[in-house]
Amino acid sequence: MARLDGKVALVVGGSSGIGKAAALTLAQAGARVVVAARRVTEGSAVVEEILRQGGTARFVETDVTQAPQVTRAVESTVAAFGRLDCAVNVPGTTGQPSTIADCTDDNWTQVLHLNLTAFFWCLRAELRQMRAQGGGGSIVNVSSAIGKRAFRGLGPYGATKRALESLTETAALEVASEGITVNAVAPGSIETEAFLGFTQGDAATQRMMAETYHPMARIGQPDEVARAILYLCSDATFTTGTTLTVDGGWVFRS
Repeated sequence: MARLDGKVALVVGGSSGIGKAAALTLAQAGARVVVAARRVTEGSAVVEEILRQGGTARFVETDVTQAPQVTRAVESTVAAFGRLDCAVNVPGTTGQPSTIADCTDDNWTQVLHLNLTAFFWCLRAELRQMRAQGGGGSIVNVSSAIGKRAFRGLGPYGATKRALESLTETAALEVASEGITVNAVAPGSIETEAFLGFTQGDAATQRMMAETYHPMARIGQPDEVARAILYLCSDATFTTGTTLTVDGGWVFRS
């Protein structure tokens, strides 16, 4: 496993699913981790798990739909551990599945706000801190394979994820000379609370998605995405502005 000994990592949206797996994986690699999330009970439980495993972690209650709270999460990280070396931005929602013709303004606005605006606020706060430290650091945004291939009923979700990859590329270009890398991962179907909610826990639907969309014919696990995130936070020193797909072959399927 790649090592992050002595590094400080912030995981925004780290209370469950891919965010939780990322927080645990970064801690196991030696990072001191701050878990920022809206759900206090779940986020605190992730911190407790890290502590039980011998790691170092803190929890910061954070509503990413509020820009001042995003800034506070970064400030709290620095107050606790002195700096920020790695940031992983995970929050997102599929919204209410519907065709574009039937999509409501409220649904569009909710998806846009959480899947794109919140990431902009995260990137802005994280980049400002890394620059204030004199440069260096790595940021990973969690996108989606649906940002690369159209999926009926998830138009707003796919649009925001594709836009997130553009935002990632632009940020990477702007700070590349300062030793800061900005990348993204694009998971396929991953067995998280969100996936189980989207499929309504129906095993037949889950099996259909695995076999129809993933050449590997299975649903991925959060820790498989977390290992890709760890790579981008550690060993990928000459990789920036890229999106690493972790999708069981979703994107290249025929």
